[in-house]
Amino acid sequence: MKTFSVKSINNQLANETGNVNLPVENPINKTDEYAENLASSIKFLSVKGNENFWEYIKSNDQNITGDWNFTKGIKVQKSLGDYTYTAQLLEGLLSLQVNSIYGLIRTQYEMGLIRFISNGFSTTLQPISPTKYNYILLPDKSGVVALTNDFIITPVGTADNPPIIIPNGILTTILQNGAIERDESGQLWETHNNVRSRLLSTANIGVVNNSTTTTLSSATLNSTYPEALIGFRVHCLLISTGSLIYEKTNTGWVQYASTVVE
Repeated sequence: MKTFSVKSINNQLANETGNVNLPVENPINKTDEYAENLASSIKFLSVKGNENFWEYIKSNDQNITGDWNFTKGIKVQKSLGDYTYTAQLLEGLLSLQVNSIYGLIRTQYEMGLIRFISNGFSTTLQPISPTKYNYILLPDKSGVVALTNDFIITPVGTADNPPIIIPNGILTTILQNGAIERDESGQLWETHNNVRSRLLSTANIGVVNNSTTTTLSSATLNSTYPEALIGFRVHCLLISTGSLIYEKTNTGWVQYASTVVE
């Protein structure tokens, strides 16, 4: 059995809160549990009676050594001009958002996934249940998708969006087998067996019709078809002196007459 004094409790309250709400009485003997509950209740009521209790709590650092359970979560909100920033911690969810005249943008960290919400739509980043330890390395580069040492399955092309776009750029100085690149002029190149080769298209080695009524010079052909490769042909069937076909060779352009097969 312990002995508790109301006077000692009052002294403790006076030191901690400046409030003394109980008269000094003679020591009283109660059970341990009763006395501990009494001391706790007296301290709470004394502090609660302070008009500035909540201001005191909000304006001073609090060292919490016990478990506090916020069943409705924790919310922090602040407005700056047209923007309202909100951070919320709920059971199984951490949410960060900004709401403005431009719309709502939110990032949510949930159980096993990250969700990005903007303009009423969401993008979810969620891994498939792994069967091993995985490692994702983000390279120091820009792009909608930038992955290394892995394959990419592109979406299906539509009338509005192609499945893949390779922008014009500068060819790499060090050859990389398997690379497909586009140079500054838009020409595609591929590399294998440590050799870079130009990818041909029908625009370079195919056949075109030219409606000219006069003969063409080598200079005119070179300026009109600067990307023409060996084997490229130009059909000129309306030349007044007779139809001609021009063909690009390794030594330049050649021409030969043509007649319509009856």
